Amino acid sequence: MKFSCQLVSSTLAVLVLSACSNNAVERKQAEDDYAYLDTTALHAWNYPKNATPEVYPQYAIPSGQYHGETGEAVDIRPPQEILELLSGVRIQQKNKTAELWMVKRGLADKLWSQIISFLDSSGARYSRQSHVIQTDWVSWSPKDEPSPVIGRYQFEKLAKANQEGIQIRLLDLKQNRKSQINNVSLANRYTAEMANAVVIRYDAKARSDEATRIQNQMNNINIQMGTDRSGLPVIIARAPFNVTWQRLPVSLMKIDMMSQDKAESQGTIKVEYKTPDNDVWSSLGVKPVDLKSGTYTFLLGDLGNRTSINITDSKGKPVTESALNSFVPVLSKLLEK
Repeated sequence: MKFSCQLVSSTLAVLVLSACSNNAVERKQAEDDYAYLDTTALHAWNYPKNATPEVYPQYAIPSGQYHGETGEAVDIRPPQEILELLSGVRIQQKNKTAELWMVKRGLADKLWSQIISFLDSSGARYSRQSHVIQTDWVSWSPKDEPSPVIGRYQFEKLAKANQEGIQIRLLDLKQNRKSQINNVSLANRYTAEMANAVVIRYDAKARSDEATRIQNQMNNINIQMGTDRSGLPVIIARAPFNVTWQRLPVSLMKIDMMSQDKAESQGTIKVEYKTPDNDVWSSLGVKPVDLKSGTYTFLLGDLGNRTSINITDSKGKPVTESALNSFVPVLSKLLEK
């Protein structure tokens, strides 16, 4: 079966090159001097008669056969590394394989689902069993290659010592119709390319889900009375500090509490309050807050997934508990969306 597709992600651009082959070659090759290829072979050193050799082992040339490219065929690009974007995931990269081991239960299933979604959205053809996926030819055409590279891949779910993992294996690799599967540098590069395409997509989905979760929190912030560690009364907003910090100053403007000064590192918002008309309270459907016009400071405390809110007057003295209580229904309305 002959099939070629292009995989595209937010940071992985798949381009078809035409007239820029020379530039691509230059990106891969060392410049000019390949005179070392003409070096004569080593031969045994003949010592003069009665000479005593002095040997320094630190300068000895290791014995053995080197198997790799030389001259223009040497790829000088740095190795392609797999991006460590996923928290709770340990990455092992070996010859033509990449293994992603999950610390948290259930994370492998989510990543597996994203792999299938990724292949479907890119138009790749693949065969699928319960724990194994094999693709047809997938085409890569980055700027630093003189011609497209095509590869076939296998994804497999793994389980070892109560850990779940996913293996990405390069099955075959070709460039200019020639097999490159034994070219270790190129094979590892395009194993990492596929792993990064999957990791980037999963990371983008996770970020999108987190943004949606935060947006939902911003839309619905529950407000109620509580106490701090000293047992003193405070208002509790069931939303993270950063969410409450963004919403509160704008919301307070609706009851004529205008922000004068803010210090996020200290969690303080200084406001000037002018008692609004009764129409303002009627529109909100709440009773007026139990405060006179004047200068007040809102003190926000980070409680993880919650935020404490206290209020002090112009002299730095906390307002009464009844004043805080009167703020609960008001803030509930102000922080609705």
